[in-house]
Amino acid sequence: GLIRINLEMRIVGDEMLLDFTGTAPQVRAALNLPTHGKHGHWMLITGLVNWICTLEPAIAYNAGLVRPMKVRIPKGSILDPEAGAVDAWTYPRHQIPEEHVFVARGPDEGEGWLIGPYIDTRRQTAGLNLFEAGRIADGPLWQGILPYPLPIALHGMYAAS
Repeated sequence: GLIRINLEMRIVGDEMLLDFTGTAPQVRAALNLPTHGKHGHWMLITGLVNWICTLEPAIAYNAGLVRPMKVRIPKGSILDPEAGAVDAWTYPRHQIPEEHVFVARGPDEGEGWLIGPYIDTRRQTAGLNLFEAGRIADGPLWQGILPYPLPIALHGMYAAS
């Protein structure tokens, strides 16, 4: 099934509150994002900062832009998981992974696959790995290798529910 990230954005005085209450609980997969509930965490606000800079190209792009951004993230959610929640597999040193994409398989939270491209610098090729989302540490279920390199370019897309 889907892994939901709920976000309510409120302006409170001179601060912007990004409230992630209602976000999905942590999963036993490498889909958790350990922000530790830090205000202005770059992985949470980069898109917002880019959006602001697109609307106001003359705005100063510095720490002052993110200082008023505060976050409320439930402990134990995929955005602030408890210790030990992340399941991981380490790529060999000669493989450079790109952004992996979650592909839902069924109705249960986190049920599906993780698919991701990589560049293999030793073979001078590109590859694609398919992982079981709940068992990343087991390594790829399937690996496709092309006879030539490709530029790293696969990126996730966020769609409205």
